[in-house]
Parts: sequence; C-alpha cells; structure tokens
Amino acid sequence: NIMANGGFETNSGWSGIANTAGRIYTEAIYATVRAHTGSRSGRVGSPTVNSYWNEVLQTVLMPPNASSATLTLWRYLETNETSRTRAYDIFTIGLETDKGIELVAPKRVDNTSAGRNVWVKETIVLPNPQALANQGVWITVKGRTDGNKPTRLYLDDAALTVCTP
Repeated sequence: NIMANGGFETNSGWSGIANTAGRIYTEAIYATVRAHTGSRSGRVGSPTVNSYWNEVLQTVLMPPNASSATLTLWRYLETNETSRTRAYDIFTIGLETDKGIELVAPKRVDNTSAGRNVWVKETIVLPNPQALANQGVWITVKGRTDGNKPTRLYLDDAALTVCTP
C-alpha cells in the first residue's frame, strides 16, 4: 500500500477542495460520526450544505516497475434524497494523473445507487501502471450536490496496493 492515512485517522495525507456558488466552503473532510474501522472517516458532500462541489484527494508516487495497481476503499452513502430513479447528488471515485487526466473510468455513486446506509467496498484496477513509473497519481473522490436535499459519502480503509516484480 503506497497511500498515507487510508483510514483518515490523522489530519495528513489528504487535501480537500470545495466551493459553493457564493463562497469557498471549508467544512472538514474528516468525520467522527461514521467510520468503517477506527474512529474517523473521510467525507465528501455534507449533512447540511447543498449546491456545491467538493473533492478529497491524495497524490502518490507510482514506483518504477509496477506490475499491478489496485485501489480499494469502503464507502457509505447517506442521503436525504428520496428518489431512487433520478440522480441529484453525484460522487465519483477515481485515479488521475497529477494534471487531472482520468487514468481509468471513475466509479460513480449517487442517490440512486444501491448500498444506502451500509458500507460497500469499491475496487478500481489501474491499467498499465508501469507507464506511470515515478509519476504522481491522484486518488480522487469528488462530489457535486444540487439544491434539493443533502447527501454525503463517507470513505474509509482506502489502499492503493502496488505489486512490483
């Protein structure tokens, strides 16, 4: 595992970016109300604020000679949205270059997704990790909420497991 603080137990390893239509939004990216293991988790979205975009991300350096790389994390979707057919609040879990270019199609989670109010394990396999030797890779979780009802996605026990020959 080449990630730092995959359990969100300290205030290190992750950066948070957020905004609303009228101001920069600075709610903490760490939460103590919901954890898969330990006492804390990360959070995208909010229990109280609507109509904004936010993201948590971590940059890792891909080692040389990586033969495989797999991102795993646990996520917990908590939403006040009642619709199971129309997506109002959308989250993505992905891997990008340090210039923001997607390396693989991100996992999408929204208020219509299965797995509300339970922990769900997500896995993303990074194709061709050897092409990224000694380069920065962003692990990103992004959220975009509408003005209807609040939704949040809790994150925990994240790991980017890299194998080398």
